[in-house]
Amino acid sequence: MKGVEVNVQRVSRSYGDFKALDDVSVTIKKGEFFSLLGPSGCGKTTLLRIIAGFDFPDSGSVEFDSKNILPLPPDKRQSNTVFQTYALSPTSPSMKT
Repeated sequence: MKGVEVNVQRVSRSYGDFKALDDVSVTIKKGEFFSLLGPSGCGKTTLLRIIAGFDFPDSGSVEFDSKNILPLPPDKRQSNTVFQTYALSPTSPSMKT
């Protein structure tokens, strides 16, 4: 089976006085289908950015198959990101209205 187990433990992230994530823990088993749902501003994107390596937690850990991935750059992690808007730049055709 392809993929990795993702283990997020006690992750917190603040932006100034705003606490985007507060002691979040989740385990996604290898091969498991996982959805992250919630209202705007609840921390979904922040958590995904931390898992992908585009942001870092203030505290907590993120492991892939029991290996700490926080020091790894995004291109060295076994993760993928599909952006909601896939344009490469603001002048790309998909961004024009």
